[in-house]
Amino acid sequence: MVPRNAYKLTAGTPKNYTFIQQPSKIPFTIAFCSDCSSVIGKGSDNEAFAPVYIVPAGSVDGGEGMKIGKPGAELWVPMRAEWVEEVKGCVQLQGFA
Repeated sequence: MVPRNAYKLTAGTPKNYTFIQQPSKIPFTIAFCSDCSSVIGKGSDNEAFAPVYIVPAGSVDGGEGMKIGKPGAELWVPMRAEWVEEVKGCVQLQGFA
């Protein structure tokens, strides 16, 4: 998650799709590349998420996303696929908070 006011799309015009995140029932709009369909990011006007934009680290120009640092938390831990291991040292959250 990055501060929404710090996020800048540098090229292209993404396509958007709005969905309701379950089980929170929070609406999110996901942006994806209109050429290759890669996820660019997602956001919500819900008060808990309005200040941030969720950006996959690998989509940041120049690989800078991988230099930001280790995640501090994992969200929706109960929904994690059985074959995915927890990120050691991260707060394990049952939902968004």
